[in-house]
Amino acid sequence: MDGSATTDGPLDPAVARGRRAVADALDDLPAGSSVAVAVSGGADSLALVGLAG
Repeated sequence: MDGSATTDGPLDPAVARGRRAVADALDDLPAGSSVAVAVSGGADSLALVGLAG
């Protein structure tokens, strides 16, 4: 996932930067690793869900 585009057109630059930051944070995990993410439903949690896109 490079975070550069979707089927609906280019991503907002902030979303693209967020996706890149998440991808960079996960780069060191071995292939096939599982990651658990807990969300509360608040604005920051919903933003994280949106980055997973």
